[in-house]
Amino acid sequence: MHLGYATKSTGELIASYIKSAVTGIQTFLEKYGDDGRDELNQVSAPHIIAMAPATDSRIGYSGVEISSNNTLKTNIG
Repeated sequence: MHLGYATKSTGELIASYIKSAVTGIQTFLEKYGDDGRDELNQVSAPHIIAMAPATDSRIGYSGVEISSNNTLKTNIG
């Protein structure tokens, strides 16, 4: 039986999703500066990153979106 990357390297897989989310946040902050940071803090006050399937088709795999409970969500496949 062939075991895939997700099965053999689960920790690395999770770390790569979180790293992608952090990179997305950094890119957002570089683009929008202090105003972007203030808005992000307002719409996602809990400062939590969750992993879940995408709910917005405009946001790609490993993209970041704001979930309905105001947490940042990194999209998994």
